[in-house]
Amino acid sequence: MHIPGSDKLVAFYNLDVAISVRYRVNSKKVTQFRIWRTKVLRDHIIYHKNRRNLSSSFLAGL
Repeated sequence: MHIPGSDKLVAFYNLDVAISVRYRVNSKKVTQFRIWRTKVLRDHIIYHKNRRNLSSSFLAGL
């Protein structure tokens, strides 16, 4: 996918597919994929949690 005004491509991944891969295959590549998937999900959750906390802090200071 491409974001207008940006020269960078953005990749989107289907969470259902990412989770279901775990049940289909067991190999070194899949293990690496699981590690990557966990990191991406963790980073995403932390980003949105921090974003919400920063917004709340900013609004409280107004």
